[in-house]
Amino acid sequence: MTVPNFLDKLTGKKDAVEKTFLALVLSDHRVQAAVWKVVGTQTEIVSLGTPVEWDGDVATTNELIQAVDATISSATEGFDLEPDEIVLGLANAWVDSNGIKQSKKDLIKSICRELSLKPIGYVVIADTIVKYLKMQEGTPPTSILIQVDRRSVTLSLVELGGIKYTVSVGSSDDISSDVAEALSNLPPDASLPSRFILVSAMENTSDLVQALTAFDWQKSFSFLHTPKIEALPKDVELHATAVAGCSEVAASRGFSLESNDQGPTVESSRATKHQQVKEENPTAADFGFHPSSAKELSETLKTSHSTSVANDHLDDAPPDNEEDLNGSLDDTADLGDQDEQENLIQDKKRSPLKFNLPTLPTIRLNLKPQLPHMPKFSLGGSNRIIYVLIALVLVTVSAFAAYYYIPQASVSITFQAKPITESINITLKDGATAVDPDTSIIPATYTTKEITGQDEVAVTGTKTVGDPSVGEVTIYNRTSLPKTLLKGTALSANSLKFTLDSDVTIASKSAGADYVDVPGKANVKITASAFGSAGNLKSGTEFTIASFTKDSFVAKNDAALSGGTSQEVTVVSESDKAALLKSLKTKLSAELKNSLLPDQSSGENFYVLEDDIKIIEEKYSSKVGDPATNLSADVTLSMGLLTYNQNDIQQLVKNTIETSVPSGYMRTEIPPSVTLRDTKTLEGGDVAAAADVTLYVVPTLETSEIIEAIKGKKYIEASTFLSSIPSVVGSQITLSPNLPSRLSSLPHNADRITVKIMTTK
Repeated sequence: MTVPNFLDKLTGKKDAVEKTFLALVLSDHRVQAAVWKVVGTQTEIVSLGTPVEWDGDVATTNELIQAVDATISSATEGFDLEPDEIVLGLANAWVDSNGIKQSKKDLIKSICRELSLKPIGYVVIADTIVKYLKMQEGTPPTSILIQVDRRSVTLSLVELGGIKYTVSVGSSDDISSDVAEALSNLPPDASLPSRFILVSAMENTSDLVQALTAFDWQKSFSFLHTPKIEALPKDVELHATAVAGCSEVAASRGFSLESNDQGPTVESSRATKHQQVKEENPTAADFGFHPSSAKELSETLKTSHSTSVANDHLDDAPPDNEEDLNGSLDDTADLGDQDEQENLIQDKKRSPLKFNLPTLPTIRLNLKPQLPHMPKFSLGGSNRIIYVLIALVLVTVSAFAAYYYIPQASVSITFQAKPITESINITLKDGATAVDPDTSIIPATYTTKEITGQDEVAVTGTKTVGDPSVGEVTIYNRTSLPKTLLKGTALSANSLKFTLDSDVTIASKSAGADYVDVPGKANVKITASAFGSAGNLKSGTEFTIASFTKDSFVAKNDAALSGGTSQEVTVVSESDKAALLKSLKTKLSAELKNSLLPDQSSGENFYVLEDDIKIIEEKYSSKVGDPATNLSADVTLSMGLLTYNQNDIQQLVKNTIETSVPSGYMRTEIPPSVTLRDTKTLEGGDVAAAADVTLYVVPTLETSEIIEAIKGKKYIEASTFLSSIPSVVGSQITLSPNLPSRLSSLPHNADRITVKIMTTK
């Protein structure tokens, strides 16, 4: 990236010290900083700070500030002038669809205030890594991005450079099991690319790659090929964050960045210092960068983290004091209203729809002409000409009268209605009897509804089944006392375990010829403790009996043991049962929602309490541990409902929404709709939600003006004119009498044309 006069633009001096910046990666378990700068055509990491762990679940804000201070101090050690402008790389858990979560926003505000930092902007780590890979490889990547830290594993399914699904699971000592669990939580129809990209700043990535490579992914999941597993350098998060920040700094200071043709690849090794990253004309928005100069920080934090933000609207300089930064963070709640008010002002400035109507000459006809008294003439001579002329006049007048008064037209025009939405925070409260405008409480009634459904999943558990080895052994007693061994006494040989099939008594040893002791002996059946052919021991194998030494008791088989077999079969696992039940709950909850449509006449509507679902009855096709290929279930669920009247909600916003209808528009006959979002079940079963009330408007039109504009026009000309009216999505013209289209035209008499206005969402 070529930066003409970079130092001059930053400092105003040609020989000034190069400008440096900070990059800071923040997650719930780790923070790490780096110092970076732009040198020539490249982004250069000057130094890396030590990663510092912290516990986002229990640690205080001060502990987080101390951790950030520690990693920044280690990154800036030895600097005469420590940088204070910073780019933030945020973990997925720190953002949601509305941008940075409010709790995390407060943490960032505290960090910047206490450590005197000036935020340039932020990126979401997963997003910017994907964009970073696209910059390296030249094409949008399709892969499975795996981010690993000490406490969690986050899996992102990337398709053509975009993150389609993200799943997080708790981490264990087995990375393959963690990734398998995350893959199982993806939608069943998700297409799995055969490429894993591993990112971890705290773990040994070579060990993780080795463990993932050893796992049979094709056996458990629908991969077309064995996945290729690659690991990015430990500092890739900081590099990607710095590259995004570099693009933004360049744009905000009025100079461009040029890229070289080559850049580092995934497989290339990277030094921990003086790392150089090259890009091909990337912008800050290409990396999912969200600028945060004093005014725009608040606006950016409010927008979705997946939306690229143009980098040409930054202020000339970052905030110079704490007050500016605090204000930008505190005022975010009002920005949405300001945007809506600005749009409202623009809507109100729109003038009503007007038509330039053609001016037609007025034709006045005397349809009952008074003919002069005609004397009787003969048809001969010159009188014949007079009669012919009179007949022609009568026929012409009659034809024109018929042309003007007989034709009629019926015109239907369909407009695309424009929605206008007002939002209000409400609480659906069971037992309330009336709407409370001060607290926005809406009366609701709690009920339950039972719903039954069926579903089936493929099982994933495995189990070894088979038969144990059996045979007969001879037990030798080398002691001077007889011995009885009970059924089930353990024997072992070659680390294999066996048990006696019955009780057996062995006589004591006796004296033989030449005073040689002869051990007592007895035969007994034995059975292997485990399945498998390993227990089919050959003849002459010695067995140790219980804890006795072979000097006291020993056993030997005269014939080989046989019958041992084993095989691995698919069985129902606990996770299969849990996955099926979860799928059924989701399916039945959706079916219930679709069946409970609002009553437009009474305004009655329903809200399904997804946290209030109880299992009434459940029947499974197999038990856990049973061999099977599929597991099906019939489940009856009881789901909690809150019944409310959406007219109550409309009443709360009536005054506001009526005044928001733009000038030149009018309400349609389409009933207003109410949609609940951001719902949260409160203690006691009440529900807090944001209610969006939407009504529909169309441009104000005078049908008389439309009639004047189309009367007398050919059919095709009138249809073209109607289609040109703003917001018209369809029209139909019915003429009587019905003539061929080339002869058809609308009546010249406006009284013979009727216009019907219809609307659609």
